Amino acid sequence: MKRVAIWVGVLSLLVLAAGCISQPERLGVKPGEVFRAIGRGAPPEDAVNQAQANLLAQRAAKLDACRNLLESVKGVSITSTTKVEDFIVTEDKIESVVAGILQGVVVDREEKMSDGSWEVEVYLTYEQLKLIMDRI
Repeated sequence: MKRVAIWVGVLSLLVLAAGCISQPERLGVKPGEVFRAIGRGAPPEDAVNQAQANLLAQRAAKLDACRNLLESVKGVSITSTTKVEDFIVTEDKIESVVAGILQGVVVDREEKMSDGSWEVEVYLTYEQLKLIMDRI
């Protein structure tokens, strides 16, 4: 139980530290460079047809890539609860939330995989990243 509390504390500090980043250089991005993220999406099983499954998987990959980019830029809020009964953990719940607005994201690569899933790579330029980080 103490170990869980310690890890939650450490993760909270890391999230707070990530939220304090205000310059793109701290993320390893220099003027003229770009900040990249990759997202993956799988087709849903309940799709009406193959075309719909393909489009939904592609859209999911784009959203996943943007979420990954935002998580890297802004940080993630993590909350957790643990329920203990008779000195035994009966329920452990961890939630993560990222919220923000990305503008100027460019889709660099979209690739359909052999299993029907999609992989999408997006990027932000240094200038766009600086504008976003100045608003945080």
